[in-house]
Amino acid sequence: MHLKTNSKRRRSIGERCRDFWSTLHKKSHSLGNFIYNKEHHELFGRDGKRWSKLAAFYFCFYVVLGGMFCLYLSIFMIFLPINQPRYIGKDSQLTSRSNPFSPGLSIRPQVRLTLKDPLALIWLSSSDEKYPMNDNIEMYTKNLDDFLNNYNTNAQNSKNFTIHDVGDCNSNNHYGYTDGKPCILIKINKLIGFIPEVRKIHANNRHDDSECIGISNIPVRCMGENPFDQDMIGKIQYYSESESSDVCGSIDIKHFPYNGKDDRNNVYQTPYVWIQFRNITPHVLISVECRIFGANIFYDKIAQLGSIRFQLYLNKKI
Repeated sequence: MHLKTNSKRRRSIGERCRDFWSTLHKKSHSLGNFIYNKEHHELFGRDGKRWSKLAAFYFCFYVVLGGMFCLYLSIFMIFLPINQPRYIGKDSQLTSRSNPFSPGLSIRPQVRLTLKDPLALIWLSSSDEKYPMNDNIEMYTKNLDDFLNNYNTNAQNSKNFTIHDVGDCNSNNHYGYTDGKPCILIKINKLIGFIPEVRKIHANNRHDDSECIGISNIPVRCMGENPFDQDMIGKIQYYSESESSDVCGSIDIKHFPYNGKDDRNNVYQTPYVWIQFRNITPHVLISVECRIFGANIFYDKIAQLGSIRFQLYLNKKI
């Protein structure tokens, strides 16, 4: 019995190359014909008439789409309050059970914060006669000048805020930094609709020192954060709008509430208090906490509600 086997002849390399180039030529010809067909005068499968219809359709489509967007945006802007959010005060979305409606504090000069060291550090280092001011002092002075320039610009405003007796806390004296007696500006953060209740304090804002409690304005008090800091911090002088004191500062309640902008212009001037540290101990890192008190002012050390924390360091006795 004979077995018949069909064996295909192996193709040579030359034949395979010819087939490859032939297939490539056919496909490239088809691609070129799709890009531009000379016989039908078509570009990418469409002639000029069909392309013009497609362009007109998409032009009208996007014009109508853009018009509808502008229409809805204009309707939204008409009903949107100009100078303040729609929901303010206790109706604000910022208020919750864990986040009560209460302001925080800010300081000037502003310094850079890092994740490793979230507390602001005011670093002072004295220098010899050749260098009367170091880089840090220049930076602090410029920061305070820029901030106070906003108050001077709006001096014609009837709502302007002014402290007449500022002691050494002025630009001519470099805010006390060259003398090792730094001035820190403490201000209450803007909170629309907030009206402070004075003469009494909230249950969670108790403090052993009651010398400032009971006054007709908002008390501002700075102290060392720990007993060691309290021993090293030295004397503190407060310069407020009403008076200067070595016990506590105050912010007049006539500046509240903050009701937002006036015809989109930010004419409100935030009230502040100057805190001057008269004789801090050199070569010691001092942690400072400043607080305000009121019946509706909550205290949260971590969230810094009703308080602000920063650090002072005097590198050398001046």
